Amino acid sequence: MDQPTEQQIPKPRPPYPTTSHFLVTQLASDLDGLAFGAADWHFNFRTDPNYYPALAQAVLNAQAGWFLDMRTREWVLREQLSDEQKAMT
Repeated sequence: MDQPTEQQIPKPRPPYPTTSHFLVTQLASDLDGLAFGAADWHFNFRTDPNYYPALAQAVLNAQAGWFLDMRTREWVLREQLSDEQKAMT
């Protein structure tokens, strides 16, 4: 029997591989204008609307144990990160 090569084995994917997933878009819309407490209701969380989907995707994937490897720009499991990168998560 032939052993599958690395190219034949599909890479595992994070639960939210794109920003178009319905949960990502819902969290992104929830983040828009989020107030962090009663005292700061007038300082609502605001940023460029283009960042909300990426921020929501990062939060949801991190909850599932997936992080963006900044060197390769790929989503990887926390166990695959270097010790230095793990310290930042």
